[in-house]
Amino acid sequence: MRHNSDSKEDLRILSLDGGDARCTSQVFILREYISRLSSDSGREVLPCEHFHLITAVGPAGAVAVLMGALKMSIDDTIDLFAQICRDVYPAEEIVSQTRSEALRSAVESALVSKGVALNTLLSQVTGTNIVLGYVSATNIGTWRAFRNYTTRHHAYDPTIIEAICACWAMPPQFEGFIVGTEIEKSMVISAASTFPNPALQAIQEASDLYGPERRVCLLLSLGYGGSMRRNVGGDDKLVQAEVTAHELERRWGMTGLYYRLSVIPSIAAVEYIAQETLGSISAHTSDYLLNPVTDRVLDQLVKASSHNSRFTLKSLAQVTAPPKVSFSGLPPLSPYYVQRDTPMNHMVVSLLGSEVEERQRVLILTGMGGSGKTQMVIAFIRENGDCFQNVLFIDASSTKTIETGLIARLRAIDKSFQGIDLDSALEALAQPNEVITTKWCLVFDNADDPTLDIAEFFPACDHGAIIITSRNAQLESISPNDHISLEVMTKDEACEALLSSAIGSKDSWRPHHRRLALDIVKEFEYLPIAVVQAGCYIRKNKCLETYLGRLEASRSELLRHASMQRDKLRYKHSVYAAFDISLTSLSERALGLLSILSYYDYTGIPRSVLSLAAAKNFAHEDYELMDRGSDFQEAIGLLRHIITPKGKFEDVEVDRIIEELQQSSLISLVSFDSDIKLRFHPLIHAWAYDRQNDEERRKYHDAALRLLTCMVDENDGIDIESELYPHARRFIKEISALHVNDQSALVEIWQTDSEGQARLMILEDIYQQVRAAYGDTDIRTSQAHLVLCILYIRETYDTLKAEVIARQEYELRKTISGPRTAPTAEAMSILAFSMDFSFTRKEEVMDLFHTALDIQQETLGPNHFSTQATMQMLATSLMRDDHGPDGLEEASILLEKLVATRSALWGVDRPETLETIDQLLECYAAMGDAKQEKLKELLEIRQSRYSSSPSDSVAALTFQGHVYELQGRHEEAESVYRELIKTGRDMFGDLSPRNLNIVIAFAEFLQRRKKYAELEVLLHQYVRTDLNIHGTARDQLRSLATILGETILLDGRPEEALPILRAAYIAAVDRFGSFWVGILQNNQLLAECLLEQKQYGEAELLFREQVHYAHLADNVISKAESSVHLGVCLLEQEKYEEAESVFKDAYGESKEESGAMHAESCRLLCYLILTLEKKNELERAEPLMQEMLKLYENIDGGKETPILWVLSTFAEILERQKRLTEAEAVWRHREEKSRDLFGADHLQYVAERGALAMFLFQQRRYTESKTIREEQLARYIEAGDINRQDFIKEKLREIEEVLISENVGAA
Repeated sequence: MRHNSDSKEDLRILSLDGGDARCTSQVFILREYISRLSSDSGREVLPCEHFHLITAVGPAGAVAVLMGALKMSIDDTIDLFAQICRDVYPAEEIVSQTRSEALRSAVESALVSKGVALNTLLSQVTGTNIVLGYVSATNIGTWRAFRNYTTRHHAYDPTIIEAICACWAMPPQFEGFIVGTEIEKSMVISAASTFPNPALQAIQEASDLYGPERRVCLLLSLGYGGSMRRNVGGDDKLVQAEVTAHELERRWGMTGLYYRLSVIPSIAAVEYIAQETLGSISAHTSDYLLNPVTDRVLDQLVKASSHNSRFTLKSLAQVTAPPKVSFSGLPPLSPYYVQRDTPMNHMVVSLLGSEVEERQRVLILTGMGGSGKTQMVIAFIRENGDCFQNVLFIDASSTKTIETGLIARLRAIDKSFQGIDLDSALEALAQPNEVITTKWCLVFDNADDPTLDIAEFFPACDHGAIIITSRNAQLESISPNDHISLEVMTKDEACEALLSSAIGSKDSWRPHHRRLALDIVKEFEYLPIAVVQAGCYIRKNKCLETYLGRLEASRSELLRHASMQRDKLRYKHSVYAAFDISLTSLSERALGLLSILSYYDYTGIPRSVLSLAAAKNFAHEDYELMDRGSDFQEAIGLLRHIITPKGKFEDVEVDRIIEELQQSSLISLVSFDSDIKLRFHPLIHAWAYDRQNDEERRKYHDAALRLLTCMVDENDGIDIESELYPHARRFIKEISALHVNDQSALVEIWQTDSEGQARLMILEDIYQQVRAAYGDTDIRTSQAHLVLCILYIRETYDTLKAEVIARQEYELRKTISGPRTAPTAEAMSILAFSMDFSFTRKEEVMDLFHTALDIQQETLGPNHFSTQATMQMLATSLMRDDHGPDGLEEASILLEKLVATRSALWGVDRPETLETIDQLLECYAAMGDAKQEKLKELLEIRQSRYSSSPSDSVAALTFQGHVYELQGRHEEAESVYRELIKTGRDMFGDLSPRNLNIVIAFAEFLQRRKKYAELEVLLHQYVRTDLNIHGTARDQLRSLATILGETILLDGRPEEALPILRAAYIAAVDRFGSFWVGILQNNQLLAECLLEQKQYGEAELLFREQVHYAHLADNVISKAESSVHLGVCLLEQEKYEEAESVFKDAYGESKEESGAMHAESCRLLCYLILTLEKKNELERAEPLMQEMLKLYENIDGGKETPILWVLSTFAEILERQKRLTEAEAVWRHREEKSRDLFGADHLQYVAERGALAMFLFQQRRYTESKTIREEQLARYIEAGDINRQDFIKEKLREIEEVLISENVGAA
């Protein structure tokens, strides 16, 4: 029977937290509790008999209904609740609507299995009193509940199913639930998000039901095994549930009636439920129940449940927390403090969260100066100080301040501590009494001194809480699980702090204020002290709109400006003052390294730079163009003193000075792929530079430059130069004032597309300086000239000019160095490289490459980087189509040697080795079946070399997609590419170059697969309508625009393709200038599109360029194709004379190269006849007509050639000349040729037959035309082609109409 409100028995109340499937642990805990009750009483006890009231939220509502209202046993409750969870949390991912439907279905099944009608109302069940919490979706702050008993207030009486579903409906996993009568329907959700721990609501519900004077002997609150530690910054309801539990423990812990149990260590969150998942929950709960502390609590529970209580519900509500105590030594909180939720939640978890065993809580809060550590602690104490009885705030900057501070704080608490020493003070905290209880909190503020052993000042006990603030991140080791590295504010927090300090209350803020504030706080990278200092300055000078301009003009002065505030910091309120504190703790070498690093980008220079430069003794120069002065040796000496003081590089020695900088939070170490970066906060970076005087700036500038340029070394096989550009920017700004050797090295590092001309001008100037110093015939002048030559190729694509320079230096070096020397071979290789771009003089290029390679192998050896570079350039050239199978064979041999060399020298995992392996894979793939075994072996090696880093995972997926395509596994390849698109977007951003490279790879794959519809959908996501192709990703955007334009053009929509192809062409010209190889594809596509649009004038100009390119590059561009298009443009513009000349010349070249019967030759012949026909010079055309009549039956070509166009065009010419017999013969031959090309069963052949049918119809041979049309219609009906059926039916109607007309006329 339901517990009656008239009974005088002391109440036993059960409160169940909301959570997820882990609520199963609550039932396991209850099983143990009920088992002990049953054992002591000698009979089976049911939960519905024992508890007077059960209050639950979330999934626990189902538990309350099953064991409370429906009077089920614990075991039956476990079985049914587990089955519901399995249905609601399946292994596969489902949307909220599906999950909500699954919940309702699972509850219905559970009720049916127990014989409960589905329409049973909650009020109709007769177990104990239950309360199921929910909230309105439009007002989540107000507690509402379904009850199985009546109250004074009117309430909707739900079915059991409605009550459980509403109580469980936790967004975003579930949808809201509609309850109420037809005219009062409303959407509700679970109360678990607002009231995750409903213990307080349970007391209120009991008071309403039983009256405030009813005695209560037990309030049992059960958590579900979730942990705040697993959810710092994540699930706020966990924090709220634990804070509520802690508050109730503080208020009612001494009453003997309040108990809180929740599985610890916490149970991991579950995404889905399987049998093993339930087993894991059961195992965790069993371990928790076996813990001695839990065991004692359960025994206390059993005793409390049967004891007479002195507490009524009313008196329980009046119980207050122990009296508060003054915060001894606590500084005031800044008036501009802004709450920072994530670290504050972490502090609450660490210092106030529930634990299995009593222990001393130790929280370490580290961060750079000015990051807000002390303010965060003050805010925590002010918000949660009543959780402690004594709070002692101590200056921990030295041993002395700790000792005097601790003693002074204790004296302030009680006079009995007068005259004590440090040991006595620590003993007092360790041995609690009526004055100092176990609930104390020690705050050691500013424990920055790395020589200070802060742990010596911890009381030797297992109670109390200790908070340490420090710049020294290495203090983390004291309490690694409770360490908070206090980063900068979030964007919104920083914006609020700035406006609060600059303007005041939020009522005074205006929309434009926030926009201005966001720009300012971003400049400070959201560092709290900088934000507040700026706000105070802005408030004083009323300069919110102009502050950034002042900062740019007077950065150092503004950042040293101190604001007046009432909090008691140990430094003035300025950004730089906060950092200056660290200087006294740094050694000379650490300060020197800090000063050098300040010349690089704050994002972090690779640590490996230090060891690599040391390996070169800091003296290496790749470009020794001019002699050095004494400052060069001085810089080397300073680097050796700081980094290699013992004469050799030692990691431990460098670690020591880096550790010093870390201990003061001046730098942080960030893992990046396989390297570590030394990273600054931008303001520390600025301070480290600004603090130097003129002499320090001179020497540290030179040392930083030497360290950087020392890394430029083409022969070390280490491609670190690509990472150095951000760190070289300060030096690049002053490049013209630097030594020419440094200038040359910086140009090598300076790899930005937009600065090509600037780099070229620098190298021009270097060449002229070296030339003026040493003359034209000095090897150093030659070296400077060749460096300039290479940049001409890279940046301007002016290969002709590059060839002139390379040939000049090649001839010079043969004279001054000898024909078979390394310098001569270098010039020879560069000459071959420059000539190879023209695709002409192939034999000369190959001879130069082979000779250069022989010389380098002989003089430098096969392992030298120059030898490897020549080998790779030669292999790349040989892989072009114009070198054929023999070229691929030689390229594969060269690349195999190169892979072996680089693997032996540097290892397989080095980027240079992997790039060579990739090139060899492409070579094997192009060679087909002959290299399938080698391809398979190499693929396995390549796939095994990817690491688990995110960027490498992207590379691995890209490679995997390519491999699947090579293997013909196209569906798998497409799946990989689609996954890559999503990964790349998330990791790099939509329009980043790296992501767009992935998109290009997928687009080209779809293009090869001829999936044009999918391709167009993909490309429209990236090629914007404004077609503004610029920025760092301009090459990728141009490629995507080109592919999109080509796709649309192929689909027969030239008007839509034209603006896209025009934008891509303009971008190509901007990028490559007159370098025809770079703009060829864009030129061709735009010209063809213009031709389709009948814009013949503009198309003519582009086709003229193509004809020019065709003469530059044999076998690369079809001369005939270009000439045909140019001739058509001229023909359509009635430029007949020039059109005839173009067609005639092209026909002669094509006939000589490909033969008269080649389809291209015949096409040109047809156009030549058409041109003469337009000129009305049929007599001149007649010999050509006779030539065509001899050729048409034997034209060479397949589906991809214009053979059918040639036959159609020639037949039409014959028709126009009334040579109908010859025309019919050509049309019939065209039909036979179509059958040969496509096959008699192919629908394309069926369509091509229409041309003959049309000719016969025009010749009034209607019956023959009708026969062909009927055969066409039969095939289209068989194929289900509705559109073509309709077309043929229309043609047949035309024929019938003519036949009827002729019959009528004849009659």
